[in-house]
Amino acid sequence: MTSQTNLKSASYALIVAGIIGIAILLYSRENLYLHHNYKLLGIALVVSGLGGLLFSLLGTWLGFACRSFDQISIYTNFIVTPVLYLSGVFFPVTLLDEPWKTVSQLNPIVSTNNIMLIGLG
Repeated sequence: MTSQTNLKSASYALIVAGIIGIAILLYSRENLYLHHNYKLLGIALVVSGLGGLLFSLLGTWLGFACRSFDQISIYTNFIVTPVLYLSGVFFPVTLLDEPWKTVSQLNPIVSTNNIMLIGLG
C-alpha cells in the first residue's frame, strides 16, 4: 500500500472515532442526565491538552537526550513511576501519610488531575 492510502485510511478512522465520541457524549448527556458547567469543561479540556503537550515534549526531549533504551528506562523507572504513583491517579492523595502528602502537592500531575475531576465531574 502506498503512503496516500495509509493516510486516507487513518483520516477515515479519525473521522469515525470523532463521530462515535460525539455520539457517546450526546447519548450520555441526554440519557444519564449529566449537566456540566461548560466553562469548567472547557477549562478541563484546555488543561488536558496542555498536560498532553507537556508530557509529549518531555518524551521528545528524552528521545533526543538519551542514546539508548537503557537510558530511557532509567528516567521511566526513577522519575515517571514515582510521579505517577504520587499523583492521585490511582488513589486519592488524601490517603497518603504526611510526608508523602506534602511531596505530592509539588507534583504537577496532582493539579492537572484535580482540575480534570472538577471540570468533568
